[in-house]
Amino acid sequence: MSNVVTQEVKRKIYEETFDPLRYTNEFYKPKPLSVANEDLGELESFMRTAQICILQSLIASTFGREDLKMLELGTGPSLANALIALSTNSISSIDYSEFLEKNRKIIIHDVNNITKSEMDWTPFAEMLATFYHVENQLDYVRNLFKKIKIFSNKVFMLDLKRVDPFGDESVPWGTYDIVITTSTISEAVCDIEEYKATFSLINKLLKVNGQLILGDYVGASYWKSYSTCFPLTTPSTLDWWENALHSHGFQMQGLTSLNCKHIGELQDAMPVEYWCCIRAVKTDQC
Repeated sequence: MSNVVTQEVKRKIYEETFDPLRYTNEFYKPKPLSVANEDLGELESFMRTAQICILQSLIASTFGREDLKMLELGTGPSLANALIALSTNSISSIDYSEFLEKNRKIIIHDVNNITKSEMDWTPFAEMLATFYHVENQLDYVRNLFKKIKIFSNKVFMLDLKRVDPFGDESVPWGTYDIVITTSTISEAVCDIEEYKATFSLINKLLKVNGQLILGDYVGASYWKSYSTCFPLTTPSTLDWWENALHSHGFQMQGLTSLNCKHIGELQDAMPVEYWCCIRAVKTDQC
């Protein structure tokens, strides 16, 4: 399947066929960390490893800091990144952004009523509790869910095809300590130059020395859920990231890559070479 598609085609596919609950259940229903990776299915093991990579990147970005402000660029229907961020105890404010209205409605509902979400986020929170070696997991999960309500703020409409991606909404440019985005840009843009251009947007959102946490694929042109193929635009090589980020005012602090070539269950859904987690710091105004 070609990754050269128009923005309108991508939008139509997602608006008409994307199922938020199916997506969150497929990718964010972890088994406890007490279950060894070798006892998991291939896709479950991959997702767990990727989520731990995001967590470790956020820990590295927030270590010794507090009262940080974070924006998630392209939240989807998932609170996974918000829960991971709040588990560091360094984030005190989270804004979200999303272009699918059905996803925005879910996030607006779930940040205020996470225990009444159609997606049960308890296993995900328990996985975080296990990572931190928390003894009283019940209290930990309750407190993490309280933080979601207390520290969540705005849910912006995001449309990366527009000159002003946030439209008329009053976005606080240049005020964020952290911008996180996972598998969002590749779903939204139509070519690799558009992908690169989103780094200018992220640069403008961050404070100087603010950090970008980015998770995405290399060498994938689509992902398939049941009978629907969703187009992707991704870099073709691992070394693309550093040059692209540097040219937009970022210095790469770390890159973790997961070789996906031999994960049969993942290849069935998405022929892909690597998944990467990147941590970069804003050094210059773009």
